[in-house]
Amino acid sequence: MKDELVVGGTAGLDAMFPRGSDGYGEEFFNAVSKQWGASDEQDFLSAVDALIADGVVDASKVVVTGYSYAGYMGCWLSARQPGAVGGGCARRCRR
Repeated sequence: MKDELVVGGTAGLDAMFPRGSDGYGEEFFNAVSKQWGASDEQDFLSAVDALIADGVVDASKVVVTGYSYAGYMGCWLSARQPGAVGGGCARRCRR
């Protein structure tokens, strides 16, 4: 999907392993317990801000995508921060 976004002129932030993902220890995994989207929202916005500041992306064309929890956060951000993120996409996990 991100390839289609880039070809269409939209920059995609492919969120990999945000706070709350598994595989990085119990403390990292539980960092979002009972507060999905609240404690880690700034993590994503900081990444977007850095890409904009470095001139990598046009602020009006940022889409956050990801699998599993990162995909959830992409959708969360597009709804909660529409001025900062132009869209979000939750992609299916492959196992």
